[in-house]
Amino acid sequence: MKHLFLFLTLSIFVFTPSIEAQEIKGYLDVKDPNQIHIIHTTTGDRLVGQINWISESELILAYKGNKLLFKRAELTKIEVQFKENEGTEEEIKSDIEILDNIPDLLKEEPQETSSPFSQYPFEVKGPLDLKDKNQKHKVILNDANTFVGRIKILSAEKLTLRIDSKTIKSFEPSTIKVVEVISDKDPIEEITKTNTSKKDSLRLYILETKRGDRFVGQVIEYGKESVIFELENKTQLQFQNEEIEQIYAKEETSRRGVGLTYQPQEIPMSGAQNLFLTPTGFNYKAGQAEYKNLEIFYNSIDYGLTDNFSLGFGIIPLLVANVIDLKSKVTFDIGDYVHIGMGARLLAGITVFDDNWVLGALHGNVSVGTEEKFINFGYGKWLPINDDFVNIESDLYMIGGSFRISEKGRIFGDLIRVVENGEREFDQSDYSLVMLGGSWFNRKHRVDFGFFMVSTSGTDIGGPVIFPMAGYARTF
Repeated sequence: MKHLFLFLTLSIFVFTPSIEAQEIKGYLDVKDPNQIHIIHTTTGDRLVGQINWISESELILAYKGNKLLFKRAELTKIEVQFKENEGTEEEIKSDIEILDNIPDLLKEEPQETSSPFSQYPFEVKGPLDLKDKNQKHKVILNDANTFVGRIKILSAEKLTLRIDSKTIKSFEPSTIKVVEVISDKDPIEEITKTNTSKKDSLRLYILETKRGDRFVGQVIEYGKESVIFELENKTQLQFQNEEIEQIYAKEETSRRGVGLTYQPQEIPMSGAQNLFLTPTGFNYKAGQAEYKNLEIFYNSIDYGLTDNFSLGFGIIPLLVANVIDLKSKVTFDIGDYVHIGMGARLLAGITVFDDNWVLGALHGNVSVGTEEKFINFGYGKWLPINDDFVNIESDLYMIGGSFRISEKGRIFGDLIRVVENGEREFDQSDYSLVMLGGSWFNRKHRVDFGFFMVSTSGTDIGGPVIFPMAGYARTF
């Protein structure tokens, strides 16, 4: 009996501390509104907030309007600090531990360029050489937005940055804070290419706030104003960009401080490959696919085999009358602003009434501008392959354009003038097809809307035909 009593007594003193394995620095009082609590997790998170409730095994931390529940076994340390007398939080310095020693060479700050660029109101880091085609440049604006590309023009009036083959941006020098020279394979690009709006389940990032909070997890969504970050316990937090010091890949922690930062990317333009009626000089990227539905009945999917060649398949399944659409397009660029596309389509109508028909179409298009803002010109040819139903050869003259008006919006329109090389049963042989509309889009989805009109000369009812247009697209 004495042995049992001794065992129980020792258990209380020996095993009870394992419930609170973490270190508590300071006197923790959850009822004291002037206390600030810093918790450190076993996965490397560091959060600054207020503990509202605590037990031997769990605690609740109020952070950014959220109540986060933590197992105390998941924590390594709790620090207690106090607000200043006037009620503001004292400055809390980050105590991030660097996993590996940083070589002295990596700690050196980039050297500023000499006199040729000293006239500009921004800081230049690195040996900026606009003639070096292997250089890439990082432009950091005064509002903290960051863009990576290659500087094409630098003058007292503007800096023009080519981000990719289809995206050009210009900035006034007064809006720029830093221009930095980076290597041909920049870590920023590698990180942002890997981490898109789709959650990357294979890579962890570290997010640090300006006040010293530190989180380990994944970027779920990012934009110009905010970032949604998911912790390893699946809790999702939203941060405004101005709150964030930096985000970098966890495996790159040992090289922290040499520019391995994650920057929010602008939502890419959607729908530039085609207007409603006409194709353009832009194409899908290699491996990119897009499903599209127009007016419920027409469904199609396009796929980029390379950055300059795509194939597509469409269908209108009406059971008694079906239309099959096969299409292909090849594109190439002349400089940054001229984009040429050429393609072919084969349309076949299959009905239960034996009114089957086959129609070929060829087209060439020139788009002037970028994917975000361009004017499109084109010429096409309808070529009937059989004479059973569609038997009039026609010339198509196209003009249109698309203009991005916001981060997630654009307006666009196009017109086709049809010149038929034959006689029809009604009215004139020339008529016009007109479409005006807009789009709302994000990284994966797009909704198109507007109206479509056939001119009077293209109908047999004595007036134009106008009807609404709606469509949906999903990018993969």
